[in-house]
Amino acid sequence: MKGYIRCQANAFGDFASYEINSKSIFEIMSKFNEFEVIPNVMDEFRIEIKNNIPSQKLAKRLQLISSKNKLVVNFFQNNITVETQPQMDMEDEVAEKIIEDFITDAKKILAISLGIVGKRSNRISLVTTYLDESNVNNQYVKYVKPDSFFEGKEVFEWNIRSAVREELDISGKNEILNIISTISRTKGIIGNNLPTPTNNQFDGVLNEIDINTIPENNTDRIDGDFVNSFYDYAILKKKEIERMMCCDE
Repeated sequence: MKGYIRCQANAFGDFASYEINSKSIFEIMSKFNEFEVIPNVMDEFRIEIKNNIPSQKLAKRLQLISSKNKLVVNFFQNNITVETQPQMDMEDEVAEKIIEDFITDAKKILAISLGIVGKRSNRISLVTTYLDESNVNNQYVKYVKPDSFFEGKEVFEWNIRSAVREELDISGKNEILNIISTISRTKGIIGNNLPTPTNNQFDGVLNEIDINTIPENNTDRIDGDFVNSFYDYAILKKKEIERMMCCDE
């Protein structure tokens, strides 16, 4: 089966004041020994507006690459991200194991990272993306249930996005979450090199689940304990959504 799986965990906040230098890199590396990371300093541009005049500011930020765990960690000015490197040709059981291992690593990495930068996050999310070479027309009929006009025709573009909100108690406080599912027809690419010849592309169905705290609540409240509770809930909710999608006829 052609396809890939990708996971991303995000902790948003104002981390611009955390300086990247030899001392901070040494501290970070010592905290991430078990992940066998390789550091990379990258440039990040940020637009600042003062007196209604926009200016572009360049900042040095840190990226960590773990070949052992197939992870990339980025310390941006407004976001700390943990993401998998795309995993190709995954069977369902293998994909689920990758996601579970990722959640275990991401919880630990984000908790450590917030401790290093010395700040709490104001928003957090989990995004899982799975692209496979399903029969796109069968999937279209299953999920869209098209009008008679489209029956018997090849629908080359379609997208279904569903979003709800749920409440979750974390550390005795009420938290509101966005839970978003997107199913769409798209083009998959075999391999990582671009541009890719047309014969390395395939029609596929993209399933993406995005679970995040609502942007309206932007207080700096998210610490390591919050991270653990959120991702434990998010992975259960993701599995629930997938079971319903699988069994829906």
